[in-house]
Amino acid sequence: MHINDLPDDVLRLVLRWAVGVPDDILRLSLYWAFNYDVDVLHEFKHNLPLPAVEAAGFMRSVTSEWGGVKSLVLEFCPLSQPDDEADAAMEAACSAVAAAFPGVSGLCFCASISNSDAATIKLYGRLTGVYAGQLERLDTDHPVNFPPEVVFKRLKRLNVRHYYKLGDRLPRMDPDVLEVLNLDTWPQSQAWAAFGPDMTSREIRLSRLKALRFVQLEDFAEDMWRLHLPSLECLDVGATYNPHSLIELMMLPPRMTTIKICAGPPVLRAVARMALPAVQHLEIDIPYEADSDPTALPAANRILAGFLSVFVEDMQADVSVPGPDDADMVEPFDAKIKRLVVEDFRTILPEQLAAVVKYMVLRTPALTWLRVPLAIEDLVEVFVRAYTSRYPHLNYVERFFR
Repeated sequence: MHINDLPDDVLRLVLRWAVGVPDDILRLSLYWAFNYDVDVLHEFKHNLPLPAVEAAGFMRSVTSEWGGVKSLVLEFCPLSQPDDEADAAMEAACSAVAAAFPGVSGLCFCASISNSDAATIKLYGRLTGVYAGQLERLDTDHPVNFPPEVVFKRLKRLNVRHYYKLGDRLPRMDPDVLEVLNLDTWPQSQAWAAFGPDMTSREIRLSRLKALRFVQLEDFAEDMWRLHLPSLECLDVGATYNPHSLIELMMLPPRMTTIKICAGPPVLRAVARMALPAVQHLEIDIPYEADSDPTALPAANRILAGFLSVFVEDMQADVSVPGPDDADMVEPFDAKIKRLVVEDFRTILPEQLAAVVKYMVLRTPALTWLRVPLAIEDLVEVFVRAYTSRYPHLNYVERFFR
């Protein structure tokens, strides 16, 4: 029997069994499928296979069951119908979704292999437009044509993992509402336009933004000085080795608690000059192309020297820098550091190990917690023995594979 032949009451029971969720579910995953038979529904115990051609009837049957859903996860499989028929069916399904789940405040669009077709992109855009007035969270790793005339006035979290260069755009947002912004790669003109048409030429104030993540920064460099982020607490900066990059050009607020940096010496030195007394979690990664730069390590450790003097006792500093061949070439760690994660030994030669150990042991007398990579076993053992012999209060040592 085909699923299309089931009466509404039977379909409702079958789908409740297939999904395996309670009546008061708040998060529902819809896998939009075509021509599924009932005997394959058991494969989707955590997702809901939805035949688009019967979407309207299906939605009527489940509205009373899951009408309180707050978050939808949508994934479309490749189309098996002619484009004109599939487009019409998916448009009908979109209307049915909106009618069935009126309280949705979160959307997540998942990409599948070969599903970046025009109909899907259009449908995602249309669905966001339907929920624009109530969406608080939007996640997508799929291109979406957000309606340019619609402003997402309640959007607090935006996570866009890929820029497909297919004419897609960021959604228009209220700069006084957004709290989390996570972008992989976006041209600066499109990013600024997301906060209003006049934002391309004046200061951009995101008054409530607490977390900001960029992966590629080159396109943003010239305009970053216009960002005003008084509430920012977490900054995650992707790989760039550009002296005119993000951190040098923007003013970070004193309330910053988390910083993750993958950058060369110019950026590291810029961070070292900033007064950020609230930082509790710091990750530094020197890009591969900067490993040979003799100024990289001193710059990284100037950051640590400045931060660690004000760190709380249970702080954690993730330091991914090559070891020095001379302990005197770097500035000292602060004596208050209690927890240390050493992420990378890839450039430390055996003959450099003594200097590395001497440098770190002498500068961290209060250390109680240490995490080091299992890159080279004998190197790690020497490193750990030096700590434990000098500091008996070092009560936790962890080795990990990298």
